[in-house]
Amino acid sequence: MNKEKISKFKIPHVYAILIGVIIITGIMTYIVPAGTYERIKVDGVTKIDPNSFQYIRQVPVSIFNWFKAIPEGFASTASIIATMLVGSACLGVYTESGVFQNFINNLLKKDGNNKTKTLILIFMTFFAIRSGFTGILDGNLVFTPLMIGFALAAGYDTLTGVAIVMVPTFVSFSLAPVNPYTILIAHEIVGLPIYSGFEFRLIIWIIGFLISAHHILKYADAVKKDKSKSLVADIDVSDLETNSDNFNENLTLKQKALLIMLFATIVFMVIGAIVFNFKLNDMTAILIISGIIAGIIAGYDSNEIATKIIKTGKTFYMGSMCVVLARAVQIILTKGMIVDTIVHSVSIPLEKVGGFMSSICMFFVQLILNFFINSGSGKAVVTMPIMSPLADLVNVTQQTAVLAFQFGDGITNMIYPTSGLIFAFIAMGKISYEKYVKYIFPLVLKLIALAIVSLIIATLINYGPF
Repeated sequence: MNKEKISKFKIPHVYAILIGVIIITGIMTYIVPAGTYERIKVDGVTKIDPNSFQYIRQVPVSIFNWFKAIPEGFASTASIIATMLVGSACLGVYTESGVFQNFINNLLKKDGNNKTKTLILIFMTFFAIRSGFTGILDGNLVFTPLMIGFALAAGYDTLTGVAIVMVPTFVSFSLAPVNPYTILIAHEIVGLPIYSGFEFRLIIWIIGFLISAHHILKYADAVKKDKSKSLVADIDVSDLETNSDNFNENLTLKQKALLIMLFATIVFMVIGAIVFNFKLNDMTAILIISGIIAGIIAGYDSNEIATKIIKTGKTFYMGSMCVVLARAVQIILTKGMIVDTIVHSVSIPLEKVGGFMSSICMFFVQLILNFFINSGSGKAVVTMPIMSPLADLVNVTQQTAVLAFQFGDGITNMIYPTSGLIFAFIAMGKISYEKYVKYIFPLVLKLIALAIVSLIIATLINYGPF
């Protein structure tokens, strides 16, 4: 009987999970004492005084405001939602043209399956470098529909397409050699030379990339050989696949023009990000323009262009709502003034830990806090002023403390439901949270193991300069 009950158990719908987290968070504002650290600005950098924590009058968030946080979440995630519902939807014009399928078919005719594997590694390297050296997370989101189209055309599944973008993006952010949103801020707070210790982080980043590449290619290869191995085999992807009516043995003149247009769009977005510091709204505007021009090149009239954009955009509604609900959790925590209390509480036990276990405990503390504070820069401001003096107390170098923060901040971004961005990615492939967790969990465990080994080594070599 118990076995039957276990076999029938299913992870609740992601909306139910996130609403549940919202309710639990709201209840916590009545139970967890409100508290705050004093925040000061030093050379333009916001810091907290680690000795200034004090409990304040309770600020419980009312039940009505739990749900009011949801529309407020819309306002604070508007750029991500716009990218999903409008910008990425415009790429549906390319998908509908059949350009992906014909392009991949030509590659397979000439070079076989190894060519697509090489392309996967090239794409992954591109996304890994963008994230690992610029700290980009949501900026890579716009490429996801393209990779889904590529994956489906190459005989893989939507999960592979999403993973090609998402995994190197999140992993590189977590293990980045250079990250202005985590490492730079943490270094400024603890007084380390900016981006010092680069070489050690670079080695870890390369190892993390290789682990990720193996994870993606192993699954992709299994799916290509046997479709039943796909975790998303039951998903209807007809609206994500290229239009079979447009398949040709060779690329047509229009499709060649579309490929050139698509390549130009990608190049312009990359140059814009590097040279002009384009943000997500800028990228979305580029995609809208590109989609309209692509429709004209393909010979569609205005109604057809609009229809194809709507057809693609409606598949992103679920993911957009997940992003909103996840942000609502952060809003409630902030309004309830319990974030600083949580940070203060989990940092106390660290004072009693010594040796190399100190750095590992710092890492796990950051993993816990990442559920409640999903912003890397925000967590650096709140936690590093506390972790820095604690590192001195337990004989851990400041550089190792920053490394523990970096790992703890990023790795679980790929799996925590409070990380709204994961839903933005997986929604584009129509992938349920349950199936995504089954796919990503083994990789998360491998990365946690890599982080622990790296922290032990960092402790043993007195990773510095101090």
